[in-house]
Amino acid sequence: MVQARESEARRKAETEAKQEAAACAACDLWRGAGKADPAHCYLARKGLPAFGIRQSGDALLVPMVDPSFRLWNVQRIYPDGRKLFLSGGRTEGLFWSHGAFMQDGRPSAGPLVIGEGFATMAAVHRAAGHGVVAAMSARNLETVARAMRKLFPSRTLIVAADDDRHLSENIGMEVAQRAAESIGALLATPLPLGPETRSADSGTDFADIAPAEVAARIAHAGSVGHA
Repeated sequence: MVQARESEARRKAETEAKQEAAACAACDLWRGAGKADPAHCYLARKGLPAFGIRQSGDALLVPMVDPSFRLWNVQRIYPDGRKLFLSGGRTEGLFWSHGAFMQDGRPSAGPLVIGEGFATMAAVHRAAGHGVVAAMSARNLETVARAMRKLFPSRTLIVAADDDRHLSENIGMEVAQRAAESIGALLATPLPLGPETRSADSGTDFADIAPAEVAARIAHAGSVGHA
């Protein structure tokens, strides 16, 4: 038992050391990066402006922070859409946020919208103007949603789901519904709920639909099961 505890303590210390090293690398990358090029292939393909991010070489940098807004990692997005986190870096509980606070530190007006990826939430902010938070992965969504509820106990929160109906199991919808239920949030979906028509194509998120439709779907977010 003692040996097992010592081994676990060593593994934990090694993990934390790697995460701290990655955090230092993330800070260096972020400080050395320039403004994101609005004509970057990824942004142009998604039709997104370059807000809340920077660029290093041909990679867009999406800052990933914890609830105290300490930078721990960056997601690098390349022109072909490839996405990479820093090796050994922390990802759990981290998020990208834009427009959640005003310049004086007070929460911005209106609801806060929480979803999976940077492009999805950037599309929501562009279309609806609300503060947004990207959990950066499906498995991280509920953790980040709970953190947002602690930060904003009385604010209207909306979870913007990815619709993965092309998969045998609609992971995007399932994790979004769980996250919304866990914090008493509203749920918005990029496609109407109902009997799903399976598709061989990729799923749909809010970056895949027209801005006017994004704004309308967010404005009509409903309780879980009635989005």
